Amino acid sequence: MAQRASVFDNIDDWGLIIDSRCEAATSDQTLCGLVVAEFKDAIVVLNFGRYRINKFLVPKSKVDGFDGTLVHLKISQTNLFLFCY
Repeated sequence: MAQRASVFDNIDDWGLIIDSRCEAATSDQTLCGLVVAEFKDAIVVLNFGRYRINKFLVPKSKVDGFDGTLVHLKISQTNLFLFCY
């Protein structure tokens, strides 16, 4: 059985994604914020709400891929709040 490619195979340059302020989307296709930084083996996603800013530290292992516009996450919107800081 062939091994599945790494989730990072189609992400060549996190710096470009961060500089472009690409948006992230959950597995249920909900936009969840802008990818603004990389910290160790995680990405920082900021969601600018009406009254507060939600900050998420999402492990790169929870990233499904990048389609040139959106960073797709392997987690649902509900589970995203497990990564809130």
